[in-house]
Amino acid sequence: SSSLFSLLLTRFWTGIMMMLHHGNYCGTLLFLVVVLMVTIAAGQDQFTALTSFFNALNGHAWGSVYNATWGTTAPICTWAGIRCNSTTSSVISVTINNGYGPITGLSGTFPPFLGGIETLTSLTISGCNLTGTIPAELFDNTMLAYIDLSNTFISGPLPTEISSVPLQYINLNGIKTFGGDFPAILGDIPTLQEIYLNDMDMTGTMPSTFFASLSSLRKFSSDDNPISGTLPPSLGNAISLTQFSIMSHNMSGTIEPSLANCVLLEKLLLNTIYASRRGFSGTLPDWIGNFRNLNQLNLSSNNLTGTIPSSWSSLLNLTSIHMTFNRLTGTLSSIVDIIAPMKKLQIFIISVSQIEGTIPESLGNMPSLSLLSLGSNLLTGTLPENLSRMGVLTLENNRFSGTIPVTYNRTALVSLWGNRLCPPYPAWCTTDCAPRWQTCDSLPPTTTTTTTGIAFNAASSIIRHNLNLATSPFA
Repeated sequence: SSSLFSLLLTRFWTGIMMMLHHGNYCGTLLFLVVVLMVTIAAGQDQFTALTSFFNALNGHAWGSVYNATWGTTAPICTWAGIRCNSTTSSVISVTINNGYGPITGLSGTFPPFLGGIETLTSLTISGCNLTGTIPAELFDNTMLAYIDLSNTFISGPLPTEISSVPLQYINLNGIKTFGGDFPAILGDIPTLQEIYLNDMDMTGTMPSTFFASLSSLRKFSSDDNPISGTLPPSLGNAISLTQFSIMSHNMSGTIEPSLANCVLLEKLLLNTIYASRRGFSGTLPDWIGNFRNLNQLNLSSNNLTGTIPSSWSSLLNLTSIHMTFNRLTGTLSSIVDIIAPMKKLQIFIISVSQIEGTIPESLGNMPSLSLLSLGSNLLTGTLPENLSRMGVLTLENNRFSGTIPVTYNRTALVSLWGNRLCPPYPAWCTTDCAPRWQTCDSLPPTTTTTTTGIAFNAASSIIRHNLNLATSPFA
């Protein structure tokens, strides 16, 4: 192939210059013969490995993009999804996914042949019908640093040989056939920087020492898995973390105190499966206020108590706070005093708790705030007119009184049911604002039902105005 010829010429010229410079003419000839043999053998090994891999996975059904080059006499560095070192022409990356066109025809068990490519550093096989377990032979080489097998049908467990390579990135998202316990073997790979284990139906618990050797880990995500137990105490060793996400899980206990060491965090997402009625307990950690880079915080659907610590006023980069379905207390005015310095805050959700008091005018003056959800609390008083600048405003199931500001018609989505609001009701919500959805003191009482201690109006549902409900963050 042309790439092989180019490599041969490069080595040929280098060898010639060195040998002739020292007057070693016989050595020059011998050197060139060895280079020729090694280069041809290496190229042939890579061609054989890729062709065998192609044939083992029904390659001719992959699609026209792959069939145009794979398994042909074209230089392997020109095959779809193959990337080579520009100097040595050795294969360093194999990518097989829908980015190169549909690959619905790929099927079969994971063959071991790619383990024969010693220069391979990156492997992506995603969105296809790949089955079986990951072959141990894949890790015979010592250079594999990137693995993406997301949305395939492989099964676990991971081979122990995976800990022998300098792996930095692994993505197993969406492999519902993986099954079994949490892949503890990943904790034995100190080079890991990113781990993605979302939506894999894994069970069991995280080993207490899982993060002990992962000081280089920057991103960890294990969402939508019914794992249980507590956060491991070794979590504090992952001092390079910028993103830590365990959403929709069955874990319990307190938020691990050693997490306080991870001061570089930008995203902290720890909400549980709401139906589980479990989740993390205890008060909101004061030390979260030290996460000065934090921009997203989600602690919803837990059993957290207390109020927002004053130290959180230092979180000036926060754009989103989501803490619905907890047992938080305190007055809204004191909470607003804490979040007021957060000029970048766009989303503030603290519904379904026990927050009391009135809505201060200053909340509506926060410059970036566009989604405000305070529903199902113990809030009272009248509704400030300046909340009309919100894109989404949900204040349902509280104890607000007075009238509904006419200016709220500027808001794309408003939810006000289950309060004590009185006529006149604005024309844009004549039907939805009732009186049947309110319990205004000057009107006959309406029927309410109670679910888990939260009062809901029997005729209530979300008020929709100028917004398709399907696009709502509360749909």
